[in-house]
Amino acid sequence: MTTSRIYTKIMSVILMLLLIVSSLTSQALGKETDKTWEDIKKRGVLRVGLSADYAPYEFEKQINGKREYVGIDIEVAKRIAKDLGVELQIVNMQFDTLLGALKTGKVDLLISALTPTAERKKEVDFSIDYMEVPQKMIMKKKDKDTFKDIKDFNGKKVGAQKQSTQEELVKNELPDSDLQALARVPELILSLKTGKIDGLAIEGPVAEAYLMKNPELTFAPGEFDTKDKGTAIAMPKSSPILMAKVNTVLKDIMDKGLIDQYKEKAGKAMLDDGSFLAKYGGFLATGLKNTIIVSIIGVLAGAILGGLIA
Repeated sequence: MTTSRIYTKIMSVILMLLLIVSSLTSQALGKETDKTWEDIKKRGVLRVGLSADYAPYEFEKQINGKREYVGIDIEVAKRIAKDLGVELQIVNMQFDTLLGALKTGKVDLLISALTPTAERKKEVDFSIDYMEVPQKMIMKKKDKDTFKDIKDFNGKKVGAQKQSTQEELVKNELPDSDLQALARVPELILSLKTGKIDGLAIEGPVAEAYLMKNPELTFAPGEFDTKDKGTAIAMPKSSPILMAKVNTVLKDIMDKGLIDQYKEKAGKAMLDDGSFLAKYGGFLATGLKNTIIVSIIGVLAGAILGGLIA
């Protein structure tokens, strides 16, 4: 066989392989795969993870003697589930466990006032933003002569929710502060009221909700350098179909101005449901109980050690 014929055969084989690869690639591109969406359809249920201690976004309310979830994000979740044609299941958990739950398949979406930070984007994908919210610091009114600006909290004890954007905000803009990160906002409010922390970094709408029920607290003067944060929905990586569907719903919600309606509904639910102490008394009582227990243990341990030394 001549060299030219061998060359021709080799080129024919290469061309055939290229055609096969091209065909397979076209088929793959023409039909996107999305395991998360397929599982949701098969299950007929959309599992949404959130932390229901974050009024007005998500919180619990007594309705006809039954505890139900209400708030802005709850309304968004309901609308998404309805438009997807599936049932909604709310999975309530601590905020600092949400990303882990999404990555391990325990929930399908996170709708919990999440900001799509660069670090979070390494782990999950985010929808388009559906709200822009201001970042605030709150403090006790009696400290108004001590804190004239956000920067005055450098060197002081500042609280923030664990794994929240406010935690990163404090680290970046108040590097000399003593950061106290806790899992739940009611525990942070209690810490502020009892003097365990001097200030609490928190989102504006959430701050307003708590200030309304805690008249001894107020907004700190001044602003963070990073004033506003976008809010989006988190979902597992490689979920193109679910992403497209969620973004379509969010765009419709924003085009129709429904977020303002959801805010109004959440505000009414808060006012109708009594004080936050009644709503979140369990969290606050637990925090107070733990403080008392620690104090008792300290006293007993001191007495025992004193007796041994004597």
